[in-house]
Amino acid sequence: MTSEAESGRVVVSDQPIADFSHLTAPEQLAAIGRIEGVALVIVPASLAGAYAAIPSSGVAATIYVPDGANVRVHTGALMVGGDGLGAADDVLIITGMLIITSPVSAPVPQRIHVVGSVLAPRCPRASWLPMMTSSRPMRLGATGLARVR
Repeated sequence: MTSEAESGRVVVSDQPIADFSHLTAPEQLAAIGRIEGVALVIVPASLAGAYAAIPSSGVAATIYVPDGANVRVHTGALMVGGDGLGAADDVLIITGMLIITSPVSAPVPQRIHVVGSVLAPRCPRASWLPMMTSSRPMRLGATGLARVR
């Protein structure tokens, strides 16, 4: 839900995701008077200061992405093969679970953010792991899967 505050600025509320990754100037965020009850907010890194100036409550997670990045957002479980994570210039954001069914063999997105869990084949040269951030710590499972939980 988005409503107008008395000041004429927008209140963003009760949304699963507020994606501001397409914004380019602090003035665009200045139109927002308050953010409340939003599970995930996506903000360009250059606008971190402008975002911090917005009063907020009930925001579960905020992810800062590179300016101009091709942001791909997925909610729920995402099951992909190791060659299907995305292009090298993508930023992949998953709220839920990421399940990688085969070793990663193709270029990976520049960043992979997971608010949730990750299951992936354990491989000795998991070059994609430095691109990964997760809301849960990494642990190698006995089943041969790398598990981020």
